[in-house]
Amino acid sequence: MTRERPDRLWQLGGVIVAAAVLVAIAVAVFTGGSTPVLRPGRPVPHTAAAQALFAGVPEQGPALGAPGAPVTLVEFADLQCPVCAAFARDTLPTLVRREVRPGRLRIVFAPLTFIGADSGHGAQMALAAGEQDRLWPFVDLFFANQREENSGYVDDAFLTALAQATAGLDPARALAARTQPAVARDLDSASAEAKRLHVDSTPSFALSKTGSTPVSFSPADLQPGAFEAAIDGLAGTGSR
Repeated sequence: MTRERPDRLWQLGGVIVAAAVLVAIAVAVFTGGSTPVLRPGRPVPHTAAAQALFAGVPEQGPALGAPGAPVTLVEFADLQCPVCAAFARDTLPTLVRREVRPGRLRIVFAPLTFIGADSGHGAQMALAAGEQDRLWPFVDLFFANQREENSGYVDDAFLTALAQATAGLDPARALAARTQPAVARDLDSASAEAKRLHVDSTPSFALSKTGSTPVSFSPADLQPGAFEAAIDGLAGTGSR
């Protein structure tokens, strides 16, 4: 009897440890791993990087860059799309630095809602931010803090936290504007343009000389070079 008691205690301890590990795994899966749950008044990851990326770059609604840029790129994206988030993380900063800032390119964001209700909630808020010419940093923060698709994470607390972290954006004004007719019209316009171009996945792109009708553009990959070669061709600047 005296020898069995330590063994039983050891077994019980093992069960408790195993249960704790399972709980930790479940919590990590539910919360998206290391990505913290965003709440108003708390720090938002990627805030400084988003501010630095877009600081000083002109914005007009969903458009980023100088209105007189010779080339316009339209990005059709779903805010829940992980490939769109990868594009925002890995390619967009290079395009902003090399093409948008020098005045060679403007980019227009066209939000789609293919994935689900959370996509729609995010798109509404993004377009509302665009009414204050702050769509692009808001969208960048959204992609950087993207969570599990259709998990209901895009609630008012999440959107408010992102809005508070977007420099120059009035969160209360944006929250109020997202359900206004202007935002609904912008969503409908993006959807209609996607339908015209037969867009059925995100991210998808259209590229044209500024002022011309956008034409579907299918880059060989999502690396900056694939976009820069096409921009060079349209701008008439030749290869780099």
